Amino acid sequence: MSSVSAIIPARNNADTIGATLASCLASPTVAEVLVVLHASHDDTAAAVRAHADPRVKLIEDEGRGISRAMNVGLAAATGAHVAKIDADDLVPADRFARQAAFLEARNDMMAVSGRFEAIDGAGAQLSTFATERAEGEVTDAYLAQERPTHFGTWLCRRDGWERVGGFREWFVTAEDFDMPFRLAMVGRVWFLPEMAYSYRVREGSITRTQNDTLRRFYSAQAIRFAQQRRATGTDDLERGAPPALPEPKPGDDEGAGLLECQTVGFLTGRAWREFDAGKVRTGMRTMARSISYAKGTGKLRQVKALAVMAAKAVMPR
Repeated sequence: MSSVSAIIPARNNADTIGATLASCLASPTVAEVLVVLHASHDDTAAAVRAHADPRVKLIEDEGRGISRAMNVGLAAATGAHVAKIDADDLVPADRFARQAAFLEARNDMMAVSGRFEAIDGAGAQLSTFATERAEGEVTDAYLAQERPTHFGTWLCRRDGWERVGGFREWFVTAEDFDMPFRLAMVGRVWFLPEMAYSYRVREGSITRTQNDTLRRFYSAQAIRFAQQRRATGTDDLERGAPPALPEPKPGDDEGAGLLECQTVGFLTGRAWREFDAGKVRTGMRTMARSISYAKGTGKLRQVKALAVMAAKAVMPR
C-alpha cells in the first residue's frame, strides 16, 4: 500500500536531486515525493521535471527557508506517513516499506527511526552512526534533548506533524533539532537498528551555506526551548518572545572549512572504532583518508598526532 509522502526541501541541488529522487521512488510504499523548491537559481527544477514518475510533484515556493518549505510540503501531502529527506541525501530501497509496516502494526507509536551513515560527494561511506543502539523506544532520549539518530531516518504519522503545528518558521536552521524534540512530547518514537538514511557531506548543501554563528545559535535555542517546555509546558517562542539573533562574528564565513572539518571528524571517529574492534589495517587506512581531508583546515597537526597515538596503541609490543 502506498502510504508515504516524502518531502524534500531543495535549493540549488541540480547535481544531487536526481539520485535522491531515485532512492525514494525505488519503494512502491511511497505515494508521492514532494520537492519544495525555494530560492534556487540553478537547474534543480529541470532536474526534477526530468523524472517521468507521476509520484514526483514539484512545488516552487518563494524562498523563506527550510521550515517554510517543509510546511508547504506538509500542506500538500496526502500520505498517512511523512518523512523529511534532504535534497542531497539517499534512502535504502526497502526503508519506507519496513517503517510503514512497523507503524501500521504499532498503533501506539507515532514515529519510527533508524541508523544512518555519512557519505562523501561521490557516495563513499565516511562513517556510520547509532550502530551500537539496540531496538527500542527512544522517546525519553528526545525528551532529554538527546538526538539518538538523524531526523532524516524518521517516518512519522502525518497527524503527528499536524498536532505540533508543523515546523516553526522562526528556525531558519536546526529545524531538525526543534521538530523531533516537539514531536516526542505528543507521541512515542521507536528505533529500529537498520540503516535508514545516507547523509551526504558536500559543498553547497544548505547547512554549509549558513553562517556558523547563526547555526550554533539556533541549535542551542532548540535545546533551550525543549527544556522550557518540559519545565513549564511552553517556551519563549510559543510565548512570542524569542531571543534576539546574534550578530555574526568578524570572519565568520558561511560554512567556511566546515566540509573538511566535518569529514575529518567522521573519519577519525570511524578509525578509532575500527582500532577498538581490532581492525588495525582498516583503521590506519581510514586515518590516512582523514589526514588527506585535514590538509588546509588547521586540523592536520591534530589528526597526525592522533594517527601516531593510534599506531603506538595498536602496534604489537
